[in-house]
Amino acid sequence: MDRTPNSSEAGLALAIGFINSGSLQEGNDALDHIIERSPFDSAAYLQRGVANFGLGHVKESVADLAAAAERAPDSKEPWTILARIYDRLGDPQAAGQAQARAEALGGR
Repeated sequence: MDRTPNSSEAGLALAIGFINSGSLQEGNDALDHIIERSPFDSAAYLQRGVANFGLGHVKESVADLAAAAERAPDSKEPWTILARIYDRLGDPQAAGQAQARAEALGGR
């Protein structure tokens, strides 16, 4: 980040590092900045959805994953993560619908 402070890719890598090391709020904050600069970056919304769920912000997580799906309509990843979230929340109907959307997109 020091060498390329405006790089969305570097910011995303930093945010993912924070999330994977358990520093969810720091990752979330980094992703907020990326989304401010690059509002069409689906990967940033996807990762913020993961961080928000880990922080217990379920509504924000679902909204971020829906935004990721909207920005990358050929990607099954947001739907796969949503299916897991709905499953963990005990909503098998929503989980099944999200999984069906992911499967409809196949290997993309």
